[in-house]
Amino acid sequence: MKSTHDRHGQHMYGSMHKRIRRRWAPKVRAGIVHCWRCGRLIPPGSGWDLGHMDNGDRHPEHRSCKRATVTILKQKLAEAEAGPTPSREW
Repeated sequence: MKSTHDRHGQHMYGSMHKRIRRRWAPKVRAGIVHCWRCGRLIPPGSGWDLGHMDNGDRHPEHRSCKRATVTILKQKLAEAEAGPTPSREW
């Protein structure tokens, strides 16, 4: 079975992801693309990721917006696995 991560543990993206990212790159470098998560412009030269929108499309987003979303999702998952917290201790 083919691995989805490289030897350093980083996720490897397929040809479709790379093609879409190449299409967005000139616009992001020009500073004319808004982050789909927060709505602010992505400054030229800053780090950006190709995010997955709710409708399945892929659109650029700030790297910090992407990382924050992953952290929030992990926290919610951990809370759900831990179960409800009591309102008070007896």
